[in-house]
Amino acid sequence: MDRNNRSVTLLRYVVIFTIHNSEEILITEQIKQKVHAGIYDFFYPKNERKKNVKLISVYIHTNYVEINIQALPVFNLKKIIKELYIHSKKYILSYAPQLGKILWSENIFLGTRRQLVKQQVKAYLNIQKIISTVEKYH
Repeated sequence: MDRNNRSVTLLRYVVIFTIHNSEEILITEQIKQKVHAGIYDFFYPKNERKKNVKLISVYIHTNYVEINIQALPVFNLKKIIKELYIHSKKYILSYAPQLGKILWSENIFLGTRRQLVKQQVKAYLNIQKIISTVEKYH
């Protein structure tokens, strides 16, 4: 929680990066470790904490990655998500260049933890599958 003279603030968000074309890829333990390390490295470069944002957890699935963060209300979420997207992709591709064409989709899901329910995530992932199917036929 962030405390100051007048208030206490705790805002938690979930960010979901989907795999390009919503493909389910074989995720080995080594790739999972690199994905996790790439995200962790963004939030804690050289083991120093980023100001105003905190990594809560990372869940790695076969076709998407769920990242839970905590940030101050005045924090620029668009900027941090774009930087995280670029940093994690570069970090992972330096280890596994074969993932280059499928990692990450340009579509990103962002929601607050209070708003988030499994149905919203499922609906988002289903839309990504539909979009990727349509793109394949164009």
